[in-house]
Amino acid sequence: MKRSDEKRLSLSDVIARNPVELLNQKRLAQCLGRDVRSIRHMVRRNELPSPAKVGRDKVWIARKVLEHISERSDAATRAQAAEVHRLQRTAEGGA
Repeated sequence: MKRSDEKRLSLSDVIARNPVELLNQKRLAQCLGRDVRSIRHMVRRNELPSPAKVGRDKVWIARKVLEHISERSDAATRAQAAEVHRLQRTAEGGA
């Protein structure tokens, strides 16, 4: 595979090819369509998992990134459902 083709791979494509592939900040940013600075901000906001240090590099395991995003999405869906349920009870007068 050409290096230019590799830049176009999404995170899902990378995982399908090799779920334990290590991604540095630049590669992760490319997979997510973000810049490196955005990756740092996303880690601080817990939108992405913390990286592992390998020497001086920060790396992520591709599959772990997707798992983290999936877990956060599931948690947000559960929280939203609980809030809808709470609002329905409140509207019915059941506080």
